[in-house]
Amino acid sequence: MNQEFNSSKQKLNFQLIKKDVESEMISRFFDNIIYLIISLVFSFLICIVPGFSNEATFIQIIIFVFIAFMCLISIFAFSLFIFGVIADFKKIINFKKGKFVIDSDILVEVKEMKHIGKSGALAKLYCFQFENSPSFESGRKKYYKWSKMFNMGAQSLYNSSLPGDEFYIILLSKSTVVIYNKKYFYIDNQ
Repeated sequence: MNQEFNSSKQKLNFQLIKKDVESEMISRFFDNIIYLIISLVFSFLICIVPGFSNEATFIQIIIFVFIAFMCLISIFAFSLFIFGVIADFKKIINFKKGKFVIDSDILVEVKEMKHIGKSGALAKLYCFQFENSPSFESGRKKYYKWSKMFNMGAQSLYNSSLPGDEFYIILLSKSTVVIYNKKYFYIDNQ
């Protein structure tokens, strides 16, 4: 690549990629910990079922069955979050051991989705679909914090990405953890 072309792009190296992967993994890890705590508290609160006398009414029985059902759902959600925390912890260890792949792929589609955030408010989530790589979901965080030129939030990442754009994909344990649009970033292979 010539120098003029590179001056409008940010050069990537292992240390910068490492910062982004660690930031993403720590963010995911703490999200799972928060959801784990919430589901644990919810499970605990919902499983405290008041005792019924021998003369329980039909309404009391319905309430008991509903609470028991909600307790089972809460325990299931709790177990999912435990598995999420364990999976994230394994990914962090694998990254530290250098078990990650830098690949290149073409963006096929970017979708704007909505989900319930930690505060209970509706939050935007963006899903980046690639030709050959697993999809990437961007959340409410800042990306490329180290970059003076391309430090951006999820909305900016979404707005600056078009189908057909080529990306560097950082894969860890067969999942996409960080993406870099080649319009803005390059890796010097020298």
